[in-house]
Amino acid sequence: MPALYLASLEELTQAIQTVPKDIEHLAIIGHNPGLSQLASFLMAKEHPQFNMNTMELLSYEIKGNFEALKVGCGELLLQKGNIAEA
Repeated sequence: MPALYLASLEELTQAIQTVPKDIEHLAIIGHNPGLSQLASFLMAKEHPQFNMNTMELLSYEIKGNFEALKVGCGELLLQKGNIAEA
């Protein structure tokens, strides 16, 4: 979905919440500040001001389904500083 490439946190969360319940995996590619804000949103309990670096890859497990996305619902499973390392 090209509209998400430069999306804000609000646009990202709204789009994620529309993902059908039968979808188990979702990849989002984009730019800051939206992606860093999304990372902070997902990990709010532990990392309130998370900043992603250029070409960083993050993988999360989301508690619940995408429709129920809320602050702190993500557990960070993988963080790679450069996508070439992934």
